[in-house]
Amino acid sequence: MTYKHIPQMPAVITNADWYRKSHPGFDVTGDLLVQITPSGEITSYVVFKGDWTPAFCCRDCGDHFIIARYSRYDCVWKSDLREERDVEDY
Repeated sequence: MTYKHIPQMPAVITNADWYRKSHPGFDVTGDLLVQITPSGEITSYVVFKGDWTPAFCCRDCGDHFIIARYSRYDCVWKSDLREERDVEDY
């Protein structure tokens, strides 16, 4: 998979209040993490900050992102957008 990090995405910032209401206790960074599969399917994740990663969301953990998938957590490193599958939510 390929990832693209889009910092301070205007549409995310504009809708930040809605995202905060949808995920109480989490702060919206304004960033978007976009995942592109080999078949061309695109999934966009609004990036949150918090103590843990809500289901089907993406959390900013400093030097990496954690994506909470259906049955596992995946890590995407900010330095090279490399993915590690099935990691702890750290």
